[in-house]
Amino acid sequence: MKDFNFRLKHHLAEKQAIARECLKLVRDGDLIGTDASTSVLTLCKMLPTEYKLTLVTLSQVLPIVMENHSNATIVSTGGISLKGHASYVGSIALSTLSAFHFDKSFLSTSAFDPALGLCDYSEELSNKSKLIEQSNETYLLCDSSKFEKKSLHYLFIPANITAIITDWKISQEQLDNLRRHNYHVIVAPEL
Repeated sequence: MKDFNFRLKHHLAEKQAIARECLKLVRDGDLIGTDASTSVLTLCKMLPTEYKLTLVTLSQVLPIVMENHSNATIVSTGGISLKGHASYVGSIALSTLSAFHFDKSFLSTSAFDPALGLCDYSEELSNKSKLIEQSNETYLLCDSSKFEKKSLHYLFIPANITAIITDWKISQEQLDNLRRHNYHVIVAPEL
């Protein structure tokens, strides 16, 4: 997996399109859980400043990025710093996530297989699982390049994903495959 700074610039147009679709799902007053992905960071940079939101995040970067969002309360989980990912993992992060029940959670993945689920480094999968468990709605931000990748570590959670939000570059075959596995898919148009 590429380091955080590389991923921040990679597939940027796709991430921005996905973030614009996600904005339609955010409501004033929401309590939102987030992972530390660059896709989620792109979304959070676009959040309306007039919304009073509470964000609980596994990201080390998000609290800094949201510093000027005067109506947002940002809660950092803390935990063990996962090198190269700007993410917190471990029991402290899990304990913090367990203290909340989210209206929505937004997370991403390094790869996605419709039959196997999310994949990521094993340390991050337990955090993502807890985010999903503690949320009324879970949105997976997944640019189209992630549907062709494989991994050693998977988290099977299809029934708990409200929707997969992807970009216009997804192939019809990939889209059909996701729908065959009963995923609700939102395709973000090109900007």
